[in-house]
This record gives sequence, structure tokens and C-alpha cells, in this order.
Amino acid sequence: MGFLTKKFAHYEQIAELVRSTFRGNVSEFDSGNGFRLRLSGKQTIAFYWRENHGDNWAELALDPPALSPDMGLSPSSHVVGNWIERQVALTARQCAIHKHDGEQSKPWPIVGFGSQTELDAFLESYRRLRAAPLAYGPTHAAVPIQADPLSLAASRLLQAYRFRVACGEADTTREAIARQRIGQDLLREVVLDAWGNRCALTGIEHPSLLIASHIKPWRDSLDAERLDPYNALPLAAHIDAAFDVKLISFEDDGSIIISCQLSEADLETLGISTASRLTQPLRPGYLPYLAWHRDSLRG
Repeated sequence: MGFLTKKFAHYEQIAELVRSTFRGNVSEFDSGNGFRLRLSGKQTIAFYWRENHGDNWAELALDPPALSPDMGLSPSSHVVGNWIERQVALTARQCAIHKHDGEQSKPWPIVGFGSQTELDAFLESYRRLRAAPLAYGPTHAAVPIQADPLSLAASRLLQAYRFRVACGEADTTREAIARQRIGQDLLREVVLDAWGNRCALTGIEHPSLLIASHIKPWRDSLDAERLDPYNALPLAAHIDAAFDVKLISFEDDGSIIISCQLSEADLETLGISTASRLTQPLRPGYLPYLAWHRDSLRG
């Protein structure tokens, strides 16, 4: 966004994450305190990372009537307000704030967060609410929206990556290699943890033999794709080699697809067969990447 120098790079990352979630435009920005967003001419949220209540790491004030039209709801709808009440109950960090922008003064509900993990969960929950607001009407307001742990990890990985890169130097070949190493190191821990720290196909557990294998390669991906845990599988090194050169791939149900270029002897050496399959079901986030990978499978 260009609002901050490197000193405040982490704040800029948070601001962009919040802005993209609420799809608003930053109207006021203070690197020492926070920022406000406006959507369709109305202020929708105010975010604070300084001078908060108690031990709150950050606080987010929201105007439900201003947010409702972005979901196709009337400003008088109670859906967003009821959902916010539920989120406040989950965090137990509520306080109140008033608008000071010349519009009619009225209290805004505000949710406090003890950590960025709590904020990530809240933003993921809001994105799901926006995708299906009527599924969470008054009769369902007390039902929490479960956040996808790998989707949350993707947001955190991208922020950490951009923060580390922001502390780097010029855009040289050496720096490009360093950035790739940073990203892969960050991704590996999350990917292995999601699969029980073992190869997703063979079950091999020795950490030195495991690689966070990109489904859509780093060179062909945007930053968000490069660090998306759904764009990687933990594979033993010999399986990664076959996967990387598109000699094997996987169906959406986890069953293996084998190139005809691999002989029976090759399969025996690799320790796989036409009956091999991934050790756990695939979440939906993996499917677009695997479709890309299958399209380039070698004949």
C-alpha cells in the first residue's frame, strides 16, 4: 500500500490483510495507532494497534449497518450485528467506541484480540460470513463459524514472508534465491504438521527425507500461491522427484496417477503402485492446484 517505511512494514501487512477482508479503502492512516476503512462512502471499520483496553493486542470496531450492504443485506439487517456479538463472546474482550467523524454519534461494537492468531481467525470467519450471510441469521447467530487452519496459516505465512523480505536488500539474483529459501522454510513446518510429519504417500517419517513439495511450482506462482499450504504436499525425496517432473500426480480423491513413462521396475524401486493413494483425504483447497498439476502430467 505504500503507507509505511520498513520500520512499520509489519503494520502495513496487517492493514492490507484487514483491508482486503473488508474490501474497503483506507481513509485515515496513523502508523502509531491504526486506520479506518470506508466502503461506498461510509466508514465501516476502525482498527487500533495502540492504546487499547487492558492487554488487547489489537481492537477492531465495526459498523454493522455500513457493512451489511456489502453482503447484499439491508442496513437494518441484524445478521452482521448478531455475528459480531458471537465473536465478542468467543474472545471475551468487548468494549465500546463512538464514531468521531462528523456523522451521527452512536456506539460501535468492538472486538479485542489477544494475538494475531485471534485476528486471523476473526477475519477468516468474516470472509465465510460474507460468502453466505443468510446461513447465519438470527436463529443461527450463536453458532461459531469454524476457521480453516490451513487458510489461517496461509495468511500468517504470507505476512511473515513479506516482513522478512522487507528487511532485505536489492532485488538481485542472490536476493531472489534468499527469498525463495525464506518462503520454503516457512512453508515446510506448516505442511509437515498438517500431514502428521510424514510423507503424504509412503508414510516415511524421517524428517531429513521429507520435502514440502510444491504442486504448482514456485516459479509459476504468485506470492500467495507460493506460501499457500494447500499448494504443497509433504513427500519423501524420491517421491518428490517423480512428482516434480510430472511422472506422478493425484486425483481429487487422493488416488495416484502414474505416467506411462514409468515402468513396473521403476514403480517397484519407488515403492509405489497403481493402488497407492494419499494417506488422508484432501481438503478443497488442494483441488485447484492438483488440477493444474494433472494438466501437465507427462504421457
